[in-house]
Amino acid sequence: MQVVCQSFLRYHGFGPNGLVLVRALSADWNAAEPQHFQVRVDIFDTAVVCAGVDAATARGLTRAAEETLSWVLTALFAYAEDLGLPRAPFW
Repeated sequence: MQVVCQSFLRYHGFGPNGLVLVRALSADWNAAEPQHFQVRVDIFDTAVVCAGVDAATARGLTRAAEETLSWVLTALFAYAEDLGLPRAPFW
């Protein structure tokens, strides 16, 4: 998953510069909730998302962008067949 996520970011112009951190995570297998893999996204520079807005708005927009990118990257696996992609054997 990590390789696919990094490839997606590189394709869209984000390299290993530290502005966007993406991590593929496994579930807590001891927890009672449904178990599935997930992707966590952290954007460390709000200018990646927005510029010219106040700090509180920038934080909110950045958090929304993190959640959205996390969903898109997870969807590459969860909905692979619907997207015409091969299904990952571990999914």
